[in-house]
Amino acid sequence: MSKCEQLRVGGRNEKIKVTSDSRALRVGGRNEKIKVTSDSRALRVGGRNEKIKVTSDSRALRVGGRNEKIKVTSDSGALRVGGRNEKIKVTSDSRALRVGGRNEKIKVTSDSGALRVGGRNEKIKVTSDSRALWES
Repeated sequence: MSKCEQLRVGGRNEKIKVTSDSRALRVGGRNEKIKVTSDSRALRVGGRNEKIKVTSDSRALRVGGRNEKIKVTSDSGALRVGGRNEKIKVTSDSRALRVGGRNEKIKVTSDSGALRVGGRNEKIKVTSDSRALWES
């Protein structure tokens, strides 16, 4: 994650900052811890298991029918969503993502770049400079 990446959630632009050490994710003013394994790629959000599928082309991210902008810094590794700080912890094996003390399942494909969350297919579009992410 180089440069910055903005994330828009629920019609709100959300700035994301991530540190390479703590992997802290800030969302809506709440620090959220995240743990990810390389296998299942499951993402759990709000106590709900969310499957994610991502294609490398469009990189559009749709969440709950909302376009989401993402901004990320390569240094601090903090992720801010809705004005909340979220702590993130990631493992190289299972790709499990834990947010707000909740385990989140994630599934990603290298081709279409589609992201599925909460049983919803989410399109993702990303630029190599700003790393902007938004729903198509």
